This record gives sequence, structure tokens and C-alpha cells, in this order.
Amino acid sequence: MHKKQPRNRREGQERREEPEIPKEKKTLLGALLQLPASSLSQMTQIQLISNREALVDGCKGVIEYNEDFIRLNLGNMTVRFTGRGLQLRSMSEESLIIHGFIQSLEYIC
Repeated sequence: MHKKQPRNRREGQERREEPEIPKEKKTLLGALLQLPASSLSQMTQIQLISNREALVDGCKGVIEYNEDFIRLNLGNMTVRFTGRGLQLRSMSEESLIIHGFIQSLEYIC
């Protein structure tokens, strides 16, 4: 007997683990930019991985959320992600991951 082949590409793949946002990132960035570590603890960092994923570190909360846009409270400003099929993943106290087709990113002061 032969092994059944997957019907589509996703069926044959294992579910990938969501990446964790490393805590050491702030101290590394501070060393590279020659900033004191205390100033980085209050900064928000957004890392885009292509237009499919965004890692937001320093988020204070989710203001509004649906499949077409996500608005986040960053403390002193708001950021709005616009796209299609947007999902919040891997939320923690200070960080979250947005997954989907990201079309735009807008800072609102």
C-alpha cells in the first residue's frame, strides 16, 4: 500500500508555532542605539514580517478589532492596522501578534 498524499499544501504541513517576542530585544536595541534601558521600556516597537504579520511590543490595550482593521492603544498614541482577515494572536500583558493581510499601518496622535 502507498501513503495517501495531501490534497493541498496546507494539509500536509504541521501547524507552525507562533513566534514569541523575546524580552532581550529591548536591551539589544538599546545597546545598538546607545540608549539607556529605562527609555526603551516605555517605547513601543512594531516589527513587520512582510505584509502578513506584525509583532507589537509595548501595547497598552486593544481599542477596536475586526477582520478589516485593528486599533491599538500605545499609551501616548493610537495605531491602526488595516487589511483583510486580520486576527490577534499570542496576546500577552505587553505584546501581541497580528496575523493576516496587512495593507496599511497608521499612527494617530
